[in-house]
Amino acid sequence: MTFQPIDITLPLRETTTTWPGDKAFCQSWTQRIQTGSTVNLSQICLSPHVGTHVDAPYHYDSAGLTIEQLSWEPLIGHCQVVTLGLSAEQRAITADELKKALKNVRRPLPPRLLTQTGYRHDEPFQRGFRHPTPEAIDWAAAHDIQLWGTDAPSVDTYLSKTLPAHRRLQHHGIIILENLDLSNCSPGRYQLYALPLNTVGAEAAPVRAILLPSTQMSTETANSPPFSPPDNAE
Repeated sequence: MTFQPIDITLPLRETTTTWPGDKAFCQSWTQRIQTGSTVNLSQICLSPHVGTHVDAPYHYDSAGLTIEQLSWEPLIGHCQVVTLGLSAEQRAITADELKKALKNVRRPLPPRLLTQTGYRHDEPFQRGFRHPTPEAIDWAAAHDIQLWGTDAPSVDTYLSKTLPAHRRLQHHGIIILENLDLSNCSPGRYQLYALPLNTVGAEAAPVRAILLPSTQMSTETANSPPFSPPDNAE
């Protein structure tokens, strides 16, 4: 059977929307074949929060884990995509809204939750994106969620200084995956693969994230447990 992966990674280019004040993606050429070099060779520069990325706790906690210290397990395995919608009246994702959206999803829930809020990555940076309340995160944690993914640029409000959602997710040991491109996904269960670059000591890292539709998995794959990292993985 041929798998048809869904790429949920934002392309990195100089026009990729960037959080105000962050270093945008840029690429320059140090060697070009057309000017006589043997190879084309470039260099890139960017904030690790540009495009699809994982936040490590060190981003908001000086005593928190850095990227290479995160467990691999929450980043690979069964997930649920849930549509919450971009509401002009209600930016916060409440526990009640999450319960309602997942009411008819069979239990137990997969340990990875990807929230599809309708954030538009093809437009200038939007400050009014949707974000989970601490109570919604508590509800997710009570259902053994290990990863919270979002198509929004952050799990906290644009103006937040205390970052309550980041900290509540850290409290529950839930990995944060931001800036997903979920525009081509329907709600449902998938297999997620979202490994960050192994940037030692970093507070975040770019990710290449893909989904495999569960309907295209073999029975053996669909019923298998989530990926387990090797014993020496941090």
